[in-house]
Amino acid sequence: RGAGSEELSGLRTASVDVLEMICDTAHQRCGRLLAVRQKQTTHLTLHDFTRLFDESVQFVNHSEKLCGRQKKHALRATLLAQAKVFLEQLHASNVSKLNLLLDQERWTHVDVPAEIQFLVNESIKPSDAFRDAHAGAARAGEPPSKQLSLEGERYCIVAVMTALLKMVSDYVACSVQLPALGADILQRLLDLLKVFNTRSCQLVLGARAMHLAGLKTITAKHLALSAQCVSFLIAFVPLVQASLKRHLPDRQHVLLSEFDRLTSDLLAHRDEVYSKLVAIMRERLDYHCRGIADEAWNA
Repeated sequence: RGAGSEELSGLRTASVDVLEMICDTAHQRCGRLLAVRQKQTTHLTLHDFTRLFDESVQFVNHSEKLCGRQKKHALRATLLAQAKVFLEQLHASNVSKLNLLLDQERWTHVDVPAEIQFLVNESIKPSDAFRDAHAGAARAGEPPSKQLSLEGERYCIVAVMTALLKMVSDYVACSVQLPALGADILQRLLDLLKVFNTRSCQLVLGARAMHLAGLKTITAKHLALSAQCVSFLIAFVPLVQASLKRHLPDRQHVLLSEFDRLTSDLLAHRDEVYSKLVAIMRERLDYHCRGIADEAWNA
């Protein structure tokens, strides 16, 4: 019986060793496959990339549980590296597209597609509710609304804002589906919003839209629509900040203070727009007051 027990114990040990070798080999092969297909993988859509990432992580977790000895770091490292490349390429594409759309923006009011309203609502939801945010595309057939709603307030927006909000929703979805990149995602989102704030200020207050988009002049209507877009972001950014906080580890919460600085910049931008609007109204008031003063009332 003693010899039989020893043989059984040895057989079990050998079986575990073989199983671990099989898992290691499977991880190596998967890692090589991902490496060979890195270019294709990192150019997938967000939905397809996160699906691949999730399935791969589940495979790693299940194989680790099956072996029961130690963590398998090689495949995890490959997945994380490709996720970082994917995020960089997504961000570069978003910044390039945003700059192009800003250059073409004529600062006229547009209706709000139902998909955009859905994405805004999803972006500020708690927990993992955003995992199904791609379902917003199904709302493309619903009628648009005249204004964008946020916590009981309504805002008139321009076309470039719809593109910006789609991009913001992608970053929020990334923070839920790729939590290991939380700090990187936060920095990219801040960068994107700063680009919009700086460029929109240059285009409207700095009148560069006259050269780039062919506007004859910057009117009070253009200024008012710009102020509405900035006002929406002033209300929206703190809600996105709170949503991201739920997906960041405590040690990274200090990074969220950058959103407070962004909000301060947005407030300063809006104040400048309001001052310009007041100046225009004052100039028109003075003009008409002079006309009234010159009127021959006793004639």
